[in-house]
Amino acid sequence: MALPMTLFAEELESEMTGEGEDISTVVEAKDMLDESKVTLEGYVVEKVEKNIYVFRDDTGQVDATIDFHVRYGRKLEPDERVRIDAEIARDEADQVIIDVKKLKKLD
Repeated sequence: MALPMTLFAEELESEMTGEGEDISTVVEAKDMLDESKVTLEGYVVEKVEKNIYVFRDDTGQVDATIDFHVRYGRKLEPDERVRIDAEIARDEADQVIIDVKKLKKLD
């Protein structure tokens, strides 16, 4: 009887951490619905303001909100490849910004 509970716990952990999700591109993310979950790999190339950054991959770029606690207070370098788990947010003008929930350095 412990087996189903173990499988459920592993599935729940996977959903919470973004593990096992397909990697999307910036172009794909821009076509997603508001509040969709997305995993991207690329680079945080520029700080725009307090917690707004530009995220870039091979298909394009998008603004990203990255709170201090998500990046653990460390400075993000433009040549540092990262994986981010995020949520799509759309403003009144239907512009996409990604709200980063988890950030992991890859290189």
